[in-house]
Amino acid sequence: MRYILLAISAALLPLVVRAQEPPPFLFLAKGDTVYIWLSRTPRIGWGFEVYRRAPGEREFRKLTPEPIRGARTPEEVQSALGDLYRWVAEALDADNPFQVLRRLRSDSFRGSILSLLDMRVARVLGRLYVDTTATGPGPYRYRIVLVDRLGRQREILEGRVEKDERIPLAPSGLEAEPGDGKVTLRWSYPLWKGDPQDLAIRFFVYRKGPGEAKFRRADTEVILREQKEDFSFTDVWVRNGRSYTYYVVAVDPLGREGRPSKLVRVVPVDNVPPAVPKGLEARFRDGKVVLAWQRNLELDLAGYRVYRSLDLRGGFRRVSPLLPPDMPFYEDGRLVPGRIYYYRVTAVDSAGNESRRSNAVSILVEDREPPQPPGNVKVAVGPEGRRITWSRSPSADVMGYNVYWGEIREQLPRLNLERLPSSATSYRDEGEGVTPGRSYWVAVTAVDSAFNESPKNPILVKVPDWKPPEPPSYLNARTLPDGRIKLVWGGSTSLDLVSYRLYRGEQGKADSLLGEFGPEVHTYTDRDIVKGRNYTYSVVAVDKAGNESPRREVRLEARDHVPPAPPRNIVAKVTPKGVLITWGRVADPDLAGYYVYRSDIPTGVFTRLNQKPLKERSFLDRTGTSGHWYKVRAVDTSGNESPWKKAVSPR
Repeated sequence: MRYILLAISAALLPLVVRAQEPPPFLFLAKGDTVYIWLSRTPRIGWGFEVYRRAPGEREFRKLTPEPIRGARTPEEVQSALGDLYRWVAEALDADNPFQVLRRLRSDSFRGSILSLLDMRVARVLGRLYVDTTATGPGPYRYRIVLVDRLGRQREILEGRVEKDERIPLAPSGLEAEPGDGKVTLRWSYPLWKGDPQDLAIRFFVYRKGPGEAKFRRADTEVILREQKEDFSFTDVWVRNGRSYTYYVVAVDPLGREGRPSKLVRVVPVDNVPPAVPKGLEARFRDGKVVLAWQRNLELDLAGYRVYRSLDLRGGFRRVSPLLPPDMPFYEDGRLVPGRIYYYRVTAVDSAGNESRRSNAVSILVEDREPPQPPGNVKVAVGPEGRRITWSRSPSADVMGYNVYWGEIREQLPRLNLERLPSSATSYRDEGEGVTPGRSYWVAVTAVDSAFNESPKNPILVKVPDWKPPEPPSYLNARTLPDGRIKLVWGGSTSLDLVSYRLYRGEQGKADSLLGEFGPEVHTYTDRDIVKGRNYTYSVVAVDKAGNESPRREVRLEARDHVPPAPPRNIVAKVTPKGVLITWGRVADPDLAGYYVYRSDIPTGVFTRLNQKPLKERSFLDRTGTSGHWYKVRAVDTSGNESPWKKAVSPR
């Protein structure tokens, strides 16, 4: 119903046309009953009283004991409309009874339309009066008095009502146009010219099909009489090839049908081809061209046909049977590799109508036959880099070669970023990423003009281990109190480490191997040393291939930290040449000699008198006097001095 009102608002129903002033009220007579519709909806709270004057009467006689008023509350609207409420609400695009009442009153145009289509709407708006007492021949004169809430007269409307029953005129010029699964009817009807009894408001379309004894209504929506002369209706509930008979009648607000139009007979036929299929695509897969397109939406679609050509400009031939409507795809396997094929698709309906051909798509049929692989693959890897050689593939359409290298046979990455030329028989690089001592899979493939690649056929290559391991992280050396030298070194980070080698060197001698130790050993104590000598120690890491890492070195002098015993029997004696100091012998294997110290007081600061250790056990202080004090300390080859003893003075 919403669609109907949109059509009304666009076309302007003649009975309420705004282009001219309507009569004060509209009426229809049926037997002894006269139906009166007000042309406008009374104001809110207003009503109207009806008076009638029959032929021979001088005064108007009041027919309504109380004013006729419309519904005042939403509840009254819903109750009065009953099962019509939902239909009216949808027509007014209203969600509740309040909106229904408000929109009926505010839109007089729609209110007039709905009032003429159904009397219940007219009663809700207070626009209808039914006079069932008009028993005389007429004509009658009616007076409509509009009153306000207080019953005061506000406006008087009068009009003459003929008693004769007038049914709508018959539509003229009915014609039927057959179509694809449809029939379009067209007819004419006179324009409304202000006659209040000309209340044909709508049309009914009747149809009789094959094998049917009676005509049945074909229209499911309201066909309104608009202010125009030409009308149409399309019936889509027909089948092609069958004969149908139609006629049209005009209908007034009382539901009375006028005289029927002439009969027309028509046979709908399908002479409209389907739409051209869209979205055609082509792919090459598994040696076949796979075509796919969007499905057509025609209800009478019978299927599709596929056409193929080697020339875009023409020569297309059908290559498929009629494909089912639900199968918008096709596989073409009758192909010659290396050729370009062009394809078009058409749609066909159940009547045999075929659409225009779709836009063409092209596809190159690929050559899937790989070339023969190259042979005699050889690999040379060393510190200078990596070199791979091969003999050329015997296939004629080889465009180039690819070289693969990796540790996993089934997942070999490619070495060359760009394909090598067909004339290439070798590949060389710096060997980046190659770990000496490991094994790798190597493969060389040929690529043809269709980009097919030959099998890899990888070979396993053992890379020589020429790379030395990482050196120990550090080497430290220190002299122990007893004179031994303790060495400590850090570990190597190489994964193929097997041992450490420790060397010792002396001036004028070749380095000697002190020992080879497992990866878990990181310390060594050298006992075979001579105090006072300088030694150079170095440690290297050794890998599985026997390669030695660069050396970690440390240099130090062999010495101890234990001082010799102090000299005993120290005596100082004044002589003509000075003060002579003597002392007893100290027994120490690494004794270097003695130092003599002097001070002015026994508890003062003593100053050493000799620069180098004395080998003898006496010392003459030529500047000494009887007032000086003396001490003597033994010193070893490591520079350790004996503890201090009590000072002595000359006698």
